This record gives sequence, structure tokens and C-alpha cells, in this order.
Amino acid sequence: VEVLRGPQSAMYGADAMAGVINFITVGGTATPEYHLHSGLTADGGDSNGVLLQGPLENKGDFAFGAAHVDEGERLEGSSFTNSSANAKANLQISDTDRLTLTLRASKTHGTAFPDDSGGPTFAKIRAVDAREATELSTGFNYSEQISDTWNYGVGSSLYRRRELFKSPGVAPGLRSAAGVPANSSETTFESMNLHFTSGYDWHQNLKTVVGADFKREFGTNNSKLVLGGAPLDSRFVLKRSSVGWFGESKWVVAPDLFVNGSARFDFLDDYGVVKSFSLGTVYDLAITDTLLK
Repeated sequence: VEVLRGPQSAMYGADAMAGVINFITVGGTATPEYHLHSGLTADGGDSNGVLLQGPLENKGDFAFGAAHVDEGERLEGSSFTNSSANAKANLQISDTDRLTLTLRASKTHGTAFPDDSGGPTFAKIRAVDAREATELSTGFNYSEQISDTWNYGVGSSLYRRRELFKSPGVAPGLRSAAGVPANSSETTFESMNLHFTSGYDWHQNLKTVVGADFKREFGTNNSKLVLGGAPLDSRFVLKRSSVGWFGESKWVVAPDLFVNGSARFDFLDDYGVVKSFSLGTVYDLAITDTLLK
């Protein structure tokens, strides 16, 4: 898990206003391996999984995993189950070319008393919320080291999520004289991303990366409120596309001092151009184990 704290919009776009978290999935191994696990919890739950890893005829490696988790009933009315499968393949096409393929599928189901209902102890309506979600994500990344100083990469990813939600509502009480009516919703969301990057080392102390990405998002939300026995329907639709260009340079002034700068230009549907800039320096006081930024 990699964590970048603070605004990273100049490099990663508008979604990175507070930071970036990168989860690197488990990769293959040079020799065949398998791992099995199974366990039980005191709340009546269980956890089971399998992981297979190994080489691909001296052309790369692969990993495949599947798992199921059931948390049991930690509190009255609460439940959570998740089933998932994921696969990853690293292909060394040549000495300088590399291709990575990833796939992940997941299904979750959970129940709990609604917010503000009073929970298992005080809720007047004893029915619980139910939520079910399925997710699918896939992607590829291709990279080539053209020379000792120049490399490039291109990739794409696709993500899809569908969620079904149903709630019995909340009875009138101290928090609200009206309560919350019974409600339900169906939500779908799709996101497609294409990206290209190119890195160049001017010398060992100055490195630059430039790139571009394209993102298309589409989603719908169909919801229903039941008031006095009559359903009230509503619908929300999201359609959004954006193209971004970015660049970043790092200059190592001295072993304990470097300067970093970046810029990004996003072209958004019906909005115009959004510009993001970043400039900073870090000085490492190694004697006192202190970083000045």
C-alpha cells in the first residue's frame, strides 16, 4: 500500500485533492506456490481463501486468488458477507517490454438497523436495511524502456459497480417527529480510463515525466420513497468526460535537498479548463532525523 498525503491533483487529477492511496495487488512468484486459509469467529462467521502463484514459462508470472468472508452477527440485525476473486499476470514480452493484466470481481451483502433508528436496543421498526453490491474492475499496463534514459507506458482500466439498497425507514421519535419513510434505490456506475506517460532522465539528478489521460464516467440512480402508501420515484443520471495533460520534474540539488514541480490542465465537459500547479522542496536534516518541506 502506497500513500501520498496532501493535494496531488497536478499529477492525478481532481479526485486527488486530499491525497492518493495505491493498492498493489499480489503478484506472481518464480516458483509455483499455493496458500490456503480457513477460520471461524465467535460471532458465527467464517473466512476462507486460496491463493495460487507461479511462473509463466519463463515469460513472466501470475497470481490468482479467491476468498469468502462472513462476519456473522456481531450485533442483532447486522451481517456482512463478501466473495471476491482476483487475477494478475506480468508478461515480459522482451528485455525492454512488459505487460501487466489485472482482473477483480467482488460481491457483498450486508444488513443493519437504519441510522437514527435507535439500533438493536431502541428501534421501533424491527426490520433492517439491506444492501447488495457487485463490482468488476479490469485493466492493463504496457511499458517499454526505450533507452537508459527514456521510457514510456500506456494503460487502460474499466470499473463497474451496481448496488441495490432497501430500507424499512425509521419510526417517528425524539430525533424526528416525521421519521424516515421506507425507501429503496438502485445505483450503477461505470468508469473508463486511458492514460499515457513518458519519462526522461536528463541526468541522474534531474528527471521529468509527462503524460495525458482520458476519463469517461457514466452512472444512474433510481430511488423510491414510500409516503402514505404511495411511491415517489426519482432518477439521477451522470455523464462526464475529461481529458488531462500533466508534467512533473524532480531535481536533486544535493543528496539531502530536492525540488519538485508539476502542472496539469484538465479539459472538462461544459466547464472549460481547470489548471493545477505544484512546487515544493524537501530538505533532510539527517543528523536530527528531521524533514523540512
